[in-house]
Parts: sequence; structure tokens; C-alpha cells
Amino acid sequence: MEIINLQKEVDHWLNMHRNDVLTGNIGVTVSGGPDSVALLELLINSTALSSTNIFVIHINHGLRGINSDNDEEFVEDLAAERGLNAVVRRLDVNAYCSYKKLSIEEGARILRYKAFKEIASEKKAMIALGHTADDNVETFLFNLMRGTGLKGLIGIPELRDCFIRPLLKIWKKDIIEYLKSRKIKWREDETNKESVYTRNMIRSGLIPHIEKNYSKSFKEHVIQTQNILQNAWIPLKQILLENTQDNLMYNDEYVVVWAEKILETNRFFWGEILKDIYHNFDLGFQDFNYKKVTGLMENLSVSKPGSSFNLKKQDHMTLWVEKTEGFILFSMISEDDYDYCYDLIESNGNLKLQGILGEMEFEFCNEVPLEKYIDNNENICYLFIPENSVIKVAPPQKGERLLPLGLNGSKKVFRYLLDKKVPSIFRSLLPILRINNEIAWVPGVGISEKYKLSDKSGRVLKCEWKAPLAEILRRMNQWRKN
Repeated sequence: MEIINLQKEVDHWLNMHRNDVLTGNIGVTVSGGPDSVALLELLINSTALSSTNIFVIHINHGLRGINSDNDEEFVEDLAAERGLNAVVRRLDVNAYCSYKKLSIEEGARILRYKAFKEIASEKKAMIALGHTADDNVETFLFNLMRGTGLKGLIGIPELRDCFIRPLLKIWKKDIIEYLKSRKIKWREDETNKESVYTRNMIRSGLIPHIEKNYSKSFKEHVIQTQNILQNAWIPLKQILLENTQDNLMYNDEYVVVWAEKILETNRFFWGEILKDIYHNFDLGFQDFNYKKVTGLMENLSVSKPGSSFNLKKQDHMTLWVEKTEGFILFSMISEDDYDYCYDLIESNGNLKLQGILGEMEFEFCNEVPLEKYIDNNENICYLFIPENSVIKVAPPQKGERLLPLGLNGSKKVFRYLLDKKVPSIFRSLLPILRINNEIAWVPGVGISEKYKLSDKSGRVLKCEWKAPLAEILRRMNQWRKN
């Protein structure tokens, strides 16, 4: 590619994707290296972006001491010279990787993309990244050596979520030539030459060796192969969507629910779904492999409803998998989620609970509409409260009993939850409301006969549970009815 055509290539790409890209604001990620500096220059000079607000993003990973600070200063000066605002984020990658037990490469990537997404949300912007065709070749080899699925071999997408990569079809050598011809300076990251990083070994050792000894056009052939795989993935992706769109439910970073019929899905699709779950829970992919996918599939195929097991432990969090009647649940649960106790009077009408448990709102009412006496919404209830009552919220305890609405006798709380088809991984978490040490309300499930409203009720307490788990239980009940 001639230097003069580089700007045309980028402009053509931007115009081809203008409906996805031209949203008003574009944040250009600039590390200070040649790819990102060239990306900034090309976007600034693009006729396709004449009405777009461009700003600069720099992430300081804090991994290279004074050199990291010098990179930051270089990027800030570069932005100022071009009259652009710069958004700088500093990350403590070492502390994060130590805490999460991740490699520096993986941890830095996770934190970096998290920062990018936060900035995109704050600025209502698309984020432009400087990945090149060389990066795609390296990704192909990196994933191949680690073990991967079809998507891993396809490589880096040009467009995904808030990210755009206008240089993905451009080779690094053309970018260097472009910068030199315009006397544009950039910074070199000295760690790119260190062999401790797998990507560096692929870039400076493996690829040159293959080109020298086996195929001078190796990189071009990899890109051609990726294009073929991309075309194969398009119909497969549609089949995957058709198999899962009505049978999968994601809920923030806490829970993923599969309808059990996904067990019938092809093993290839299992891998893609499980990879999305790992991504959803921000787990990294160090131990994600073919063995993990096939092992999970075999375990779930032979397990009986009610079976649960630990799929992955990370710090104080555990990824639990449970096969229950009609569903397979994946849930990230913290050890802290099981240990809490709140006094309602001290809460001033609002309780902020841990993670998946969300929050509870309480309000004393003088008058209650008649239909609320028989309201069947398990996430909102109205309870009779005797005078001078002590009201607390805490998880269920072994041996506790309650008097379910409409029944004459009492039941052990865990038996009641089992009968109500509450998954075992959630039973010990539920924020149960007690009045004078007696269970009055099991959120998402039901209330006690003793504290139901009647025409003789005195004080009335309205309780509402707003939580990811509340929505999940509601949706699961809905699915069962359908």
C-alpha cells in the first residue's frame, strides 16, 4: 500500500461504517506507540469525521515506572498540540493481578477495557483502537497455541460494542512509513522486546522464523484464512442466536440462566456460550479450554436436578453452577453474601444489601387498597406489624420454621424453599424478613399466614425487594408457566 493511500483507506473504512461510527464523539486511545499515534493523525485528518468531536484517551498502567509517566506526558503534549482534550486514567495493574491471580497481560487488558467502557459511557462516545493487521496475525497464533474455538481464530473484530478499529486491515510497516514520511514522532515501549511476554515472542521470534524458513507470505495467508473463517461464522452465529435467544438470561455480573434445552445444543455452541459467561463475569481466560467445556457438558448431562458444583474460584468469589428443574444456573457468589443482618428501624426504610441481593424498601402505611390484601406479587408484600415489634432481615437459618400463607401447619424454611423450586445456591442467601424473630416474608417466594393483612390489621408495612435475584426468580417462574 502506497503511503498516499493510507488516509484514503481509513476514510473509506469510516464511510463504509458511518452508521455505526459517526455518533458525534470519538475517543482515540493513544499509548504513544506508532500505531496509536498514526491512528490519531489519520482520524484528525479524515474528511469523514469533519463534524465529529475527537478527544484523546491515555491509560497509564503504572508498569514501567518513569517510562510510563513519560508516555503519559508525551500523549498529553500531543493532544494539546492538536487542540484536543485528553482523558488520562491511571491503573494499578500489579495490585489487580495479584488480587485476581491473573497474568500481567490479562489483568492489564481487563482493566484497560473496563476503563475504555467507562469513558465511552461518560462521554457518549465510540472508542477507536489502533490494532493493525499484524495484531490480528499475532492474535491468531496466540489463541491457536493456547487452544481456542472458531471465534478465537477469526481474531479481532473491526466493530464490537463501543469499539472501532479502523487500522485492522493495515500493516505495521505501512504505518511506520506513514509516520516517518511526515516526521511524526512516537515512543517505543521497551517491554515489547522482552521475551517474558508470549505476544512479544510471537511477534519477534515465531513469525519472523516462519516467514524466513517456510512462507514469506505467511501473515497474508493468516489474514485470508481469518476472512474465510469469518464468512463461515456468520451463518453459525445466526444458528447460535436462534438456539439461545429465548433460552438464555444474563443479569449484570451475577447470574446467567440457561433453559435446560440448551443441553441439547452442539458442543461447539457450548464453548461459545461458556466463553460469553466467563466474559460476563470478568474471569479472564487463563484456564478456559476445550477440557473445561467438555467436562462441564458431561457433568451437566449426567447430573440430577439439584446438583451443583464449583466451576471456578477467584479471590473471595466463586462461580457456582447448578442444574435445577428446567434450568442451569451460573452465579458468582461472594463469601460475604452469606453473612449479614440488618435492623429495619435503623435502616430508615431502605436497605442496601450485598451484590446479587440488591436492595429492600420499606414503608409504613395507614391505608391499604383492598386488592393488596390478596396481592400475589412475591417481590412486593404488605404485612401486619404488631406494636413495638423488632424487625430484622437476615439469611435463613437451619431449623427455622414458618407458617406459609394458606397452610394450617408450619414448615422448615429450607423445605419450603425447596418446594418452591428456589435453586440451592440461592436458598442460603435470601434476605428473609423476621418480625420478633419469626419469619414473616421470604422475598420472591411468599409471606407468613400469621402476618397477612386482615380487616383487623393495625400497622401495615409495605415491603419491596429490588434485586437481580428477584428478577431472576420471577423470570424462572414465568418460564416454568410457559
